[in-house]
Amino acid sequence: MSWKDILKEEITKTPFDSEIESRQALENNEQRLNSLLEEHIDDKFKQQIARNPTFKEVTIKVDASIHNLLMQEAGSHNRLERHIMQEYNLADFYINPKKSIYSEAFYHFALK
Repeated sequence: MSWKDILKEEITKTPFDSEIESRQALENNEQRLNSLLEEHIDDKFKQQIARNPTFKEVTIKVDASIHNLLMQEAGSHNRLERHIMQEYNLADFYINPKKSIYSEAFYHFALK
């Protein structure tokens, strides 16, 4: 084996197991996302349910900065929607950002 082959092998070798690192980063993001949801969404969600216990749908207005923070932690719009559906055990969930001014987003929860 020539020095070029050895150098090429060393350069292409990963310094750590990237799968383990990726899994750990995903778990950390999920934990941060859960804490952000608890901090910014849980109280509003519970208040809406308490006000209207017979309603099957709840809509919460979320500030754009909070929405962007949640999106950043989730990684994408679809991941955020799936995560919220799972965490809150919902029949359906979607996010409708306000079209005219991006100062808020509306989170629509459909309860089971």
